[in-house]
Amino acid sequence: MKAGESVVVRYLLTEPGLYELGAQGWADDDLARLREWIARPNGLIVITGPAGAGRTRTLYGALRELAARGNLKIITAENPVEHQLEGVLQ
Repeated sequence: MKAGESVVVRYLLTEPGLYELGAQGWADDDLARLREWIARPNGLIVITGPAGAGRTRTLYGALRELAARGNLKIITAENPVEHQLEGVLQ
């Protein structure tokens, strides 16, 4: 292995609507179930999948919907923060 520095470049899309749950191709019944789950006052939702499967878009879409309610204090622990969300402490 060669010595020296390496660099990794990640290209993150920030298009409007990219982080909306309804724009991610979920089946209607699955989307309704997810929205029902995130409306609950407590619990844990685990989202898994391979690279490019939409984990980040799903997480940020759910956080945006919760933040839009305006009556919640939402705090995330992320490293790195991939997308700034209004109304969310990141």
